[in-house]
Amino acid sequence: MHFHSFFDELHRHIHHHRDQDRAVQKALDEVIRDCHLLFFDELHVHDSGDARLLTRLLERVFARRIVVVATSNYAPDDLLPNPIWHHIFEPGVALINAHMSTVHLTGSIDYRTAGGGRVNGFAAGEWTTAPVTVPKRYDDTSLAVRDRHFPVLAARPGELWVTFAQVCDAPLSTIEYLE
Repeated sequence: MHFHSFFDELHRHIHHHRDQDRAVQKALDEVIRDCHLLFFDELHVHDSGDARLLTRLLERVFARRIVVVATSNYAPDDLLPNPIWHHIFEPGVALINAHMSTVHLTGSIDYRTAGGGRVNGFAAGEWTTAPVTVPKRYDDTSLAVRDRHFPVLAARPGELWVTFAQVCDAPLSTIEYLE
């Protein structure tokens, strides 16, 4: 499971149980269900809240003897790299180091930089210097991502117009940003 997708699902389950005792434990049990193998693609930690949840998840899955496999561009000690917050994830790093093996893959080609003609996601966008019709002020609208609404300049088929502040200064979660 992609790491962001897993945490999105976990956050939704926690929200569902928010008024109950042991909401996080109930949510973790629902998300990992009866799995025997948990595979994370692109594991990285940049959020202190997710760091705490990941530590609790690791405690839970290792206690249940669930095999964890992860890909990451970060060594365990480099997760949650911000020095202000890194100490929060040190227990998680200790769990990773105690229960997992780290294998550094090397090769002659770094496929992350090789291109490959992406045609979807953010890479499918365009950077253009051609004249464009900038949305008028009356085009201001909002987009819904789950239960939250975010102001945007305009949303048209195949186009999303936003200001830098609307995307980079707004309190967006990773999942909200990606959607």
